[in-house]
Amino acid sequence: MKKILHAVSIMNRAGQETFIMNMFREIDRSRFSFDFIVSLDGKGDFDKEIYQLGGKIFKIKTSDKPKPHIETLLRAYRLYDFLRKHKEYTIVHFHNYHAYSALLQVVAAKAAGVRSVIVHSHNSCAPNPRVSKLFRPFLNGLKIHRLACSDMAAKWLFGSKSGACQIIKNGIDPAIFQYNEADRLKIRKELSLGDKQVILHVGRFNFQKNHKFLLEIFGELLKHLPNAHLLLVGQGELESEIKNKIADMGIQGHVSILGIRSDIPALLSASDLFLFPSLFEGLSVMLVETQANGLPILATDNLAHETIYSPNLFTMALEKSSEEWANKAEDLIRNSRRIDGVQLATEAGFNMKMGAKDMSDYYNSL
Repeated sequence: MKKILHAVSIMNRAGQETFIMNMFREIDRSRFSFDFIVSLDGKGDFDKEIYQLGGKIFKIKTSDKPKPHIETLLRAYRLYDFLRKHKEYTIVHFHNYHAYSALLQVVAAKAAGVRSVIVHSHNSCAPNPRVSKLFRPFLNGLKIHRLACSDMAAKWLFGSKSGACQIIKNGIDPAIFQYNEADRLKIRKELSLGDKQVILHVGRFNFQKNHKFLLEIFGELLKHLPNAHLLLVGQGELESEIKNKIADMGIQGHVSILGIRSDIPALLSASDLFLFPSLFEGLSVMLVETQANGLPILATDNLAHETIYSPNLFTMALEKSSEEWANKAEDLIRNSRRIDGVQLATEAGFNMKMGAKDMSDYYNSL
């Protein structure tokens, strides 16, 4: 059996973590074991299921009040210390999108004697992009195995070495996301939505997801559709700031913040439009899932080309005004119809059974 250690921040319901869990559920667990080392305190959304599937979770101790760059170095040392004591892991799989932190992780793993080190790029940009680009050549100078969720994500993290990177799509179980009328009625009753025009967004409350602009779009949309209601699913460091903006705009009665939800397929079925003005994306699992549901989508136009497989996904430049976005959103709500996206997802290569096979073959090749 090959023992694989996945390194992430915390196993919450987010894109790369959902991808890992989809692989964990489908991969042959008699041949591969998945364990996890996390760098953030707290209980992850997937922790219980990880234990049920036979995985272990290890936590790197964090400092009380460290400076960010010092904490990054300390985490690298603690990772090294862990790996030199746990020689059973012949493969360490790093999920990252910043060259600086990825470089430190790789150095720590190699210093501890890990035989196969994977760096898996899950995004097409990062906070402090100049710093990432500065350290990219150093990361590329090391002997590593490169994976990415899309061509854009590969080019972002690996630059000139992106050609040596294998693309593994973020697979899902498409059938789970198929539109369900009973779910639509149930969620609308639970959330007292009635016959409102429901706009959904699912994403962490952070810089990347661009919630402030999303709220500005919704504010414009309310001028034309006063019965509209916005559902925000997620948590994150900017949640308080977003709540304050909602209050400042005076739209509290039109917005529901639902936190972390495990019933995303039902929420998709209950909605009339998925709004997604992210600043950047590697390959959004959420958009893959939403297209399988068939819900009309209005998203940023800087998506990885592999993301788009449904004619119900429409894009718009972030340079356009909130009013222009709102006009397009209104048009989609009034005139677009849900389609059957399940077969489209499989034909586009997003079935997680196919992804698990690709991942298994890759691990076997190391």
